[in-house]
Amino acid sequence: MVLVRVLATPHVEHYTVGLYGALSRSVEVALVSTRRYGVGVRQFVVPRLPLPRRSTLLRDAVLRFLSGRFDVVHANSSGEGVLVRGWKRLVVTEHGYPDPSVVESGLRWYYERERESLVRLGEAGVPIVAISNYTAAQLRENLGVKPTRVIYHGVLDAFRSKGSREAPRKHSVLWVSRLVSFKEPFVLLEAVKRIKGKADFAVYLRGDGPLKGEVLRFVREEGLEGRVKLLDAVP
Repeated sequence: MVLVRVLATPHVEHYTVGLYGALSRSVEVALVSTRRYGVGVRQFVVPRLPLPRRSTLLRDAVLRFLSGRFDVVHANSSGEGVLVRGWKRLVVTEHGYPDPSVVESGLRWYYERERESLVRLGEAGVPIVAISNYTAAQLRENLGVKPTRVIYHGVLDAFRSKGSREAPRKHSVLWVSRLVSFKEPFVLLEAVKRIKGKADFAVYLRGDGPLKGEVLRFVREEGLEGRVKLLDAVP
């Protein structure tokens, strides 16, 4: 039996570990990235460079070189996908609509590049997977890109509760993300503000980013210190 060989670029930790850990049970999987992940597959780890907007230059070169040696290449961004040699072997997963208008000015170049790459790949007929019907609709309406499939993220067993299903007396809410505008942390904080006197709960925000100061100020000015706690980002 011929074993299919898949080269992939990672996304966030739980997605990378869950998807490629499961996939490696039936095909040969290799990752090319700038850091090592806790999953038992072959990994090509290429360090970042101290270059503005070009920190992944070496990783990009390795991705392009290796891509011709695998049967399938799964890229988790279109910017990575356009680097692949021979797009007929390429599948791209888009994890959202890359809208430059909702991110901080320092990140807009990345989203503009992602949009351009996504349109190029879509026009070339590369299979594009969207992670939700909402994302698929945004790609169609704003870029004219029609995703081939919609596949939602799964949930690892490690994240499933194994305890009692009874409602707790005090609820704990965990929000894990970068503190940037398009992640909308203030939607959660406004909700906390509205219900702070109606239920017993605590909210934990784990992350960092340019909005951290504004978040701390909101928590202080709205008297939410007893409800909301900021935790350090997970490396």
